[in-house]
Amino acid sequence: MVTTSIRTYVSIVLGVIALSVQARAGLITFDTPIGATAGGQPVSAEAVFTTSANTVTVVLKDLQANPISVVQDLSELYFTISSGQTAGTLASSSAILRTVNNNGTYVDATSSTSTGWLLTTSGVQLHLNVLGAPAGPSHTILGPPDLAGNQYLAANASIAHVSGPHEPFIGQTATFVLNVSGVTADSSISGAVFSFGTAPGAADVIGTRPPVIVTVPEPTTLALLALGGSLFLAARWRRGLAD
Repeated sequence: MVTTSIRTYVSIVLGVIALSVQARAGLITFDTPIGATAGGQPVSAEAVFTTSANTVTVVLKDLQANPISVVQDLSELYFTISSGQTAGTLASSSAILRTVNNNGTYVDATSSTSTGWLLTTSGVQLHLNVLGAPAGPSHTILGPPDLAGNQYLAANASIAHVSGPHEPFIGQTATFVLNVSGVTADSSISGAVFSFGTAPGAADVIGTRPPVIVTVPEPTTLALLALGGSLFLAARWRRGLAD
């Protein structure tokens, strides 16, 4: 009976190991350099890539608070996969759409929707963009409002104009799930270029900050610790029965 219990412990923990290994993913972050500008205006953005088996997930954020013009809106992302893949398909994308009123107040949609962006190939890079899509020049990613008043107090008519050609915007964050054959958790992103505004490629900013790479989770280490703990408890249980 004790032996059966020990086997049960081992089977459970080995199952955890198998599931953890399958779930392993690589996490890579790129930011725009401090002080980056586009069209004479400050810009700030972040791209977080997660690589796993045949999949790349990209979370793209515009971090520039209280923007003045759509020239500061994030509209394109170029990136290179270190393992050499140059083509893929956009499996899904999601974002919350935002409209900005003439007085700088804004309204968000009540549910997420497709970004309307496209995934194409540009040389050896993959290219996420909205300017070549039917949704453009709307659906660019707009940064957060003024942090104190929660309004777009500095916005000119290119942003604060509900019926303008750039409305609606994507509110701050967009998520993309890409099918890229051959990518694994060990694949990295070796370069990222952010592009801002509504003129394709006119305001590129290279993500020069070294990428921060983290492997999440650490399944083998955690699972082996769990296995060791389970065997220790099982051994103590067996000794207790024998006493």
